[in-house]
Amino acid sequence: MARKYTLMSSDGHLEVPPERWVHRVPEKYRDRAPRTVRLPDGGDAQLIEGQPLLEANFLDLRAGRSEGTWQPFGLKVADAAGTGSAEQLAEIAALISAARGRTLGLFSSMRAATAAAEQMRERLSTPILCQGDDATAALVEQFAAEPETSLFGTLSLWQGVDVPGPSLSLVIIDRIPFPRPDDPLLSARQRAVTARGGNGFMAVAASHAALLLAQGSGRLLRRVDDRGVVAVLDSRMATARYGGFLRDSLPPFWFTTDHQTVLAALDRLTTGANTESLK
Repeated sequence: MARKYTLMSSDGHLEVPPERWVHRVPEKYRDRAPRTVRLPDGGDAQLIEGQPLLEANFLDLRAGRSEGTWQPFGLKVADAAGTGSAEQLAEIAALISAARGRTLGLFSSMRAATAAAEQMRERLSTPILCQGDDATAALVEQFAAEPETSLFGTLSLWQGVDVPGPSLSLVIIDRIPFPRPDDPLLSARQRAVTARGGNGFMAVAASHAALLLAQGSGRLLRRVDDRGVVAVLDSRMATARYGGFLRDSLPPFWFTTDHQTVLAALDRLTTGANTESLK
């Protein structure tokens, strides 16, 4: 007899497709585990034993889009928030263009950083460096010396970049840096908090993400007169119930979700920086 399953998400986003964790299911049950299937329209759906096919609109991959602009047909799991979607790549290109380079891109994985760097090299005329192109120290030195250059990378850049002044006007964070769900230490701590009646997610996972967000955004402010934009390309910062907790971990920035306001601010900041460099 088919078993009944419940699909749950704490904030309405499908974050981890089954193919990422099904290898952990005992082999004798693996053929019955949920899996992603392709629909005739090219989109994704979840196939779960004993339930109707769960199409993408049910799985809420809207990722912060308004109801008027969201088109659910043909939507793939890879187009969810923070997964390197075409929408996200277009946003990265627009932000770097407005900043005239001067961008530190902090990514959740080396794969995401490399893919974004490749795309930006095709779309933009300003130089794009990526962690792994050279020694990290050499890349940071080049990034600091050439204001129109952007640098993409992962965790070591979240904590190890000190570039004061106009060479850094924009920090892009591709997604909220929650710990990996298979991290044994953090998972054990989260279970321990929950067992004591606390909120394991907030005490461990959200606090871990808040610390990294503070460290990452701190790359922008290395001296008292530094100015710029921190762009977190993950709609959960604005829509999830824990978003306020994460925003409170950041320096006292002015918060906005308006695309044009951000581009205009970057244009003003970097126009001023160009003027200063000519003096």
